[in-house]
Amino acid sequence: MTSDIDAPIRSPSRSDGKSNGLVRLNSHDQSGSATAGAGAAKSDGVRKAPEVNDQQHHDEIGRKLRFEYQYGHHDDNEKILKKVQSLCSSLLRSKITSRELLMEAAQIIYHDLRIREVSVGLRSPSDGLYRYVLMAGMRPDVWEAHKGLTYSYSDFFDNGRWRGTNISIQSRLMLAEDEPYAEGEELTYDKRMSLKNKRKSLDESIEGDYIDVHIHGLNNDLIGWIEVSGTWDGKIPNSRTVKWIELIASLVGAALAVHELRNGSSGTRS
Repeated sequence: MTSDIDAPIRSPSRSDGKSNGLVRLNSHDQSGSATAGAGAAKSDGVRKAPEVNDQQHHDEIGRKLRFEYQYGHHDDNEKILKKVQSLCSSLLRSKITSRELLMEAAQIIYHDLRIREVSVGLRSPSDGLYRYVLMAGMRPDVWEAHKGLTYSYSDFFDNGRWRGTNISIQSRLMLAEDEPYAEGEELTYDKRMSLKNKRKSLDESIEGDYIDVHIHGLNNDLIGWIEVSGTWDGKIPNSRTVKWIELIASLVGAALAVHELRNGSSGTRS
């Protein structure tokens, strides 16, 4: 098959016009034909869209956004945001206890951010020491090893005992290669597995990795921390996940600070 584009260009002759029954138009005929064609195009063209007033636009915009909000596709960020909004609502409930609030926060991190192990620690008003108070995802024996540990304020900034990398003013990454475990913490992770595992990529999480996210109260006071270990698919939490955890920690910190003010209790640093 040949195309008109590939055919040689040839000037038509008089005989061509006669033999093919073509009638040559003069310039007047051509312009008239063009005018008629334009008129036909106008009559056969797309109909003019009806005018829409401001009120119709207003109603349609609101209806569209409301429908998308309620029934549209929700990505992971929207789902997590919904849970965080629920957490904010819980903060406003006067009857919720600190433990219930922390458990709700831990469950969001565990289920929705898909963190393998989550633990939360707080400063005790009685002696100013920091202790683990609850967890999500840990085996019972591992959690038992955490429950007896205590830390002072200075421990959280001791780079000699707990080497690591500061991710932000609020978060610190501890990798298994840094051996970030002090005396007494031996049973909180599987050291044999940590030594056996070899990291195959920059985002792979192995036994012994964890991230500490500080919970700050008034005047940047350290009142606790959230500790997370890897994700469900064996990865180190990415920056987006760390920021979500920091946001949750900030909300929890604000709520706990208000709770301390209401109850007139504030632990002292040790």
